[in-house]
Amino acid sequence: MKVRMADLYGKTKPLSIQQEELGAEFELDGRLFRYVKYNDGDANIPGLRGTMSYKVGANAANVGTRNERTCDLGSTTVVSTDQFGGIIIPDVVLHSEYYWEQFRGTGLVNMWNAAAITRTTNALTERLRPGTTDGISIVLADGATGEPQEWFALLLANVDGTPTASTDRFLATIPEHQTTPAQFAVGETVTANAKTGVVVEVLRRGVYDYGIIASTLSAAWAGAETAVGGTSVASGVIGAIGYAVFAGNYELNGF
Repeated sequence: MKVRMADLYGKTKPLSIQQEELGAEFELDGRLFRYVKYNDGDANIPGLRGTMSYKVGANAANVGTRNERTCDLGSTTVVSTDQFGGIIIPDVVLHSEYYWEQFRGTGLVNMWNAAAITRTTNALTERLRPGTTDGISIVLADGATGEPQEWFALLLANVDGTPTASTDRFLATIPEHQTTPAQFAVGETVTANAKTGVVVEVLRRGVYDYGIIASTLSAAWAGAETAVGGTSVASGVIGAIGYAVFAGNYELNGF
């Protein structure tokens, strides 16, 4: 099981080499995981830890893609749907790579929501459903609207809103990776359009950084802004942004 757990995070074997049968599943502590293949779509959008994948639909060009996933809902050549696939576990998943994602049970990793969430006293209405941007734009669905099959999670507790505290976590994706040889450094202050934040973690693959997890932001960053490291002088264009939905605060109810 130690090897399987490491494989979950993509740390023991090259993700470009298929190691399991597509669609294979296993259970761990009440959590269910599925082995799938990633498609980065038209916009070269990587899958990042905690982002939501969408199921890729089949058409004349995409046959047998039931176990293929993407985060690019805006793609014109990849027939994606807004149907929940799972939550990505490895730090970075690139095009045509294979990985494990979680589709049922209490969350193993933090996931990301496009806006701050405050859970109301009526817990039965607090559900999450697929959104529209880079696997992050998850929106709150009122129990009185929408179809039940659109829901994939039940929000069990409040989520930190404005990311101004050191305990808050805020993800800025960098879909095309950093534009400098230098890489972002943990602990440095990053500025994006005059708004600052402290880097807590960098989601990277080798010499490329695909996302920054920051805290203590002076104000939330936004897509299309350029993040620049104060120490490293690394820079990258921000894609989607997300507020942390902490593991344990929700139950995935994939189908």
